[in-house]
Amino acid sequence: MSIDPLFHRAPEGLRAKIAAALKHLELSRTASATRQYTAEIQALFRGPHGPALARLALLHNGEKARIAALQAATELIGRHPRLAGFVAGDLTSPNTQLAQAAVRMSLAARCDTPALYAMTGLEHVRPAVRRVTIRGVLLTAGQFGDRGLMQILAKHIETTEKKPSLRALFARGVGLLGWAPAEPTLRQLLRDKAPVVRAEATVALARITGVAPPTVLRLAKGRSAVGRLAAIRALAAVTSSNRAITQLRALRKDNRRANDPLGIGPALVVGASAKEGLAWHGPPNQLTSSAAERSGSSR
Repeated sequence: MSIDPLFHRAPEGLRAKIAAALKHLELSRTASATRQYTAEIQALFRGPHGPALARLALLHNGEKARIAALQAATELIGRHPRLAGFVAGDLTSPNTQLAQAAVRMSLAARCDTPALYAMTGLEHVRPAVRRVTIRGVLLTAGQFGDRGLMQILAKHIETTEKKPSLRALFARGVGLLGWAPAEPTLRQLLRDKAPVVRAEATVALARITGVAPPTVLRLAKGRSAVGRLAAIRALAAVTSSNRAITQLRALRKDNRRANDPLGIGPALVVGASAKEGLAWHGPPNQLTSSAAERSGSSR
């Protein structure tokens, strides 16, 4: 019976090297030294005894060294998912960077048990850890279509998540993915107390269903530049209609600029964005022919 490489005993010389690199990294005080020892750890992990060395590194007492080990082991865990068993404690660490690194590594395994470990990050007291978990699950779902993780995430958003920006992040993510099973959650978020959540849910529903929910009118006619930009994104996503075009045309003269409330995208000008939205539809008198052309080109 072959032994899992994870539990091989690495040569003493390599064990000494990884121990020294971890010790020096933990004591390093400059960015250049940190980069140097991190690179040494990564190189050792990429060698033939990498899994066994990663297991040893993940048991190191120093948090700074363990963060570097977690980051380096992310390249290995897809082939050696049992590494996830050595990071369970780090998922709940009060050290934000350590918990974030543990979540990223666990999700990188791309298999059920480590991914479920990673979902512990949704319960973390630090919003930054929950944010990394939410983004990681959305990314995993986009790449591999993991329905189970998305269902857990949707339930968390519906019942537990207290941070409005994170509920909004979920809404934007599922909208960009076009994840139809999120529709009930999004309709609940349309009644959220936070304007940013209602706005992102509006856009997501428009993208998923092809129909703008009633909240788009309040956003388009409201005074908030951020709200108007959300309305534009929703109207640009719906199936072509004269009403959507009329609403977009009415926003063309608004020259206000607004930052992305989630801090992800660039600042945008309302009027310029409305013009870009109109480009997706074409002028009202060309609506029928444009739709016919798109339909014909898709055959």
